[in-house]
Amino acid sequence: MEAAEEELSDGIQVLLSTEGRDVAPHCPHGPTLLFVKVSRGKEDGRKFYACSACRDRKDCRFFQWEDETISQARLLAREEYNQSRKPSLTHEQYMLRFQEYIRLPLAKRKFCRDCQQLLLQEDWDNHSGHHVIGDVSVSRLKRPSQLLHPLENKKTNAQYLFTDRSCKFLLETIRSLGFTRVICIGTPRLHEWIRLQTHEESGLKVKSLLLDIDFRYSQFYSEEEFCHYNMFNHHFFGGEASQSKCKKFLQEDNGDGVIMVTDPPFGGLVEPLAFSFKMLREMHNGASATGSFKKLPIFWIFPYFFESRIVQCFPEFTMLDYQVDYDNHSLYKHGKTGRKQSPVRIFTDIPPESIVLPGSEGYRFCSLCKRFVSSANKHCDVCNSCTSKDGRGWKHCYLCKKCVKPSWIHCNSCRRCALPTHSCGSAESGCFVCGENDHKRSSCPRQRETGTPKKKKSCPLEEACKGRSFSGLHGHWTPNREVPLISSLSGSDNIHTYRSAKRTKNTAFEKCKEELRDSMQKYLKTGKITASEEVPEDEPEIAESVLTEREEDSQPSTSNQFEQRNILFSTEEEDTEEPQELVSFHAECSYQPLTYDPAEWTFPVEDKDRGYFIQKGPIREDILTFPLDSTKRPFSTFHYTRILSNKETQDRRWLVYSRHKDCVFCFACRLFSSTREALVSDGCSDWKNLSNRLHLHENSSDHLQNIITWMEARKRFRCGKTMDASVQKQILLEKQRWREILERLLATVQFLASHNLPFRGHRDTLEEEKSGNFIDLMKHSAKFDPVLCEHLQ
Repeated sequence: MEAAEEELSDGIQVLLSTEGRDVAPHCPHGPTLLFVKVSRGKEDGRKFYACSACRDRKDCRFFQWEDETISQARLLAREEYNQSRKPSLTHEQYMLRFQEYIRLPLAKRKFCRDCQQLLLQEDWDNHSGHHVIGDVSVSRLKRPSQLLHPLENKKTNAQYLFTDRSCKFLLETIRSLGFTRVICIGTPRLHEWIRLQTHEESGLKVKSLLLDIDFRYSQFYSEEEFCHYNMFNHHFFGGEASQSKCKKFLQEDNGDGVIMVTDPPFGGLVEPLAFSFKMLREMHNGASATGSFKKLPIFWIFPYFFESRIVQCFPEFTMLDYQVDYDNHSLYKHGKTGRKQSPVRIFTDIPPESIVLPGSEGYRFCSLCKRFVSSANKHCDVCNSCTSKDGRGWKHCYLCKKCVKPSWIHCNSCRRCALPTHSCGSAESGCFVCGENDHKRSSCPRQRETGTPKKKKSCPLEEACKGRSFSGLHGHWTPNREVPLISSLSGSDNIHTYRSAKRTKNTAFEKCKEELRDSMQKYLKTGKITASEEVPEDEPEIAESVLTEREEDSQPSTSNQFEQRNILFSTEEEDTEEPQELVSFHAECSYQPLTYDPAEWTFPVEDKDRGYFIQKGPIREDILTFPLDSTKRPFSTFHYTRILSNKETQDRRWLVYSRHKDCVFCFACRLFSSTREALVSDGCSDWKNLSNRLHLHENSSDHLQNIITWMEARKRFRCGKTMDASVQKQILLEKQRWREILERLLATVQFLASHNLPFRGHRDTLEEEKSGNFIDLMKHSAKFDPVLCEHLQ
């Protein structure tokens, strides 16, 4: 198979060939891929090997130049490292454990959520300090994707699992097309759905084989149902035995009735994926006894904006309008409208007219295009096709001679359609230095003539832009190719503008994030909500408006940045004085849950509990000694304190310890987040790696947003500016009224009992006379007591 075709563009490209795959060095994820830097469509630089599955060196540190000579000691160390990253048990050993696990009674079937492992009785002691769930039924074992935590590393092998709606559509489509076997690559939810439907419906005869890089499924599926597989380099971790199982599955029934359904990670390169799928097609082609060529049908599930790359690798592919949605993805959901719709589509080589999309979801058949399209995808008479890609109705631009998105307008300066807020004069591609469109900054001749400085100096452009907001920096620096400031610089000053675009982007992003964080904390210290202020109900986050208003403010000084950060997590109360009536108001009407241990809270937290926890705040128990885990390590109060880069300390007020489960939680994320993260849902008890996990968590965008939400909600509660404050006040007044009535009733009862007087009379109503001592005494007291008078009326 020939190497992939090179595009006339700059960047890093992968070189693919069957010969190169055989000689490539191995990392823990199988054979590595060969990459090369390309400049103006030509190779420029040394070729190097890197991991096929991981984009970040933190996830897989492998790197080797192609012409590099590796010593024998380094080869042995690499092989030892690769062996250490393999699963502790083989697939066959996992199956023996599973058979033994099934024979256990229901009360003894346990699963460790921390280690993601089925536990036999001899394993219980080693997982005593972990989060272990019991009573794992057979029905739960049939759906392992709901038992296992999805992998959430977006730069390696993030797992987004299909909803039942998508699985139902895929299975019904596969059955209607006459396929009886499905090879599922990276689609564990579809694989288990097929197996479930096969057991429930006697007439359904569809078999499935799962190929996935997640070895955890080896605990649940046999070797005929699951193969540990890397789709980026066509590597079977089980060796020839596993590859032969896949080949046998593809070539069964002379290769007829089989289809491949794949859902790769969206951040993966299209070319290596296409290369692996073509290798699977070659395995399938050997099934024909007559020597005729058979093409394996494919359902490739990917975002629609990768259409050009997929069609470049598979010209026969077409994109369906069906929107695929996921259970554990916050954005890719069904039922949304506009730009919020799921961008994931199905690419296939099966004729689109033979695939029926559900009319109940708004899909219709276009007689001109001869395929099913979405309801908003209107047929364009000029383009002679239904042109919409994202589910919205596109409009035709006669100047561009194509259909564009409805939010785009034609720009006469740029001579193309773009958003109304785009920067005029900026090209989509070209050189940042000289402005030419046939090359990029990294290959500019002017840069090579001048050279690149080894030591970074102060840049006048940075001095000119100092104090600007990030939006201003982005508008004047990055997109506009013709910047007056740059043209006015010369000599050594102009050298500093040749920095890497990636480094500039990262620096600007970090600066923006720091500005937003500092401005929010500055608001939390100085922006006080008084009783006279009114908070609009249609304003979900006051932080957003404050950031917009202060976007042009100057940066805080370095000396007080850490002081501002500490405000958010300080254990001391703020200097805002609460009115006494508000303090008593919240103390009286707040709802009190049964437990304050975060491990006992529901997930997600209910609204009635959340309000109480926000007012109460995080509480730390005074525990002198903590229990030991399986590695003889206890929790340490050292983790309550964060040491900053300038050696100052900061209290992690959001970190709370659970005595019940011997683990720690993030207080803010436990209240407001719905992600299945250890510090959020189940607690973290990995004391050995707790420092690193806390560092990653407290710097995540979700945690910072939850902290801001927590602080804002606490301010609203303290000042009585919550949305239901008026309702709570009415409830408080009603409670106070009934309390006063009860006091008077008890006083009357006590008086009659102390004098041994009867309560009842001849009548039991207030309107009649001789109603008894109790009612008469209450009527007499009502003459002088307005509370009783109102109550009796």
